[in-house]
Amino acid sequence: MSDDLTGLAGELFAQCPQEQHRVLLAVLERAAADQYRRWADEVGDEHRAGILECAAREEKVAEVLEAAAPNATATAAALGERFPDLGARYAALLDGKSLIEQFAIQAAGERAGGELLRSYALADAAELEDANAAFLDRVSHELPS
Repeated sequence: MSDDLTGLAGELFAQCPQEQHRVLLAVLERAAADQYRRWADEVGDEHRAGILECAAREEKVAEVLEAAAPNATATAAALGERFPDLGARYAALLDGKSLIEQFAIQAAGERAGGELLRSYALADAAELEDANAAFLDRVSHELPS
């Protein structure tokens, strides 16, 4: 099992036909949005709004990916059946780690997601990923160690 988000995504992509990759990435973006909403309950009021903005950006990226994929809803449902443990696998990457470590893992995943989106010619969506990574980096320096 992978120990970072890029590895997890790679493992999942390797198990799917290429025509499902964009929808799979959208599913992962929505999982990340859910994680950001959980973090919003953990960070102080100073960072809560920013974390929720990150969640909204993840949802926007997912929408862009789904809009570019035919039958996205049906494909997402099939992927959910194929990978019912996706949420647990994502959570396992963060389990037992400090908030700062979790943010570092997520920021690396955001950067990799941005690169992938650029390969799909979705530069605007990639910028949303970059914004999330930059926010997490900044917040990590402001949180107590």
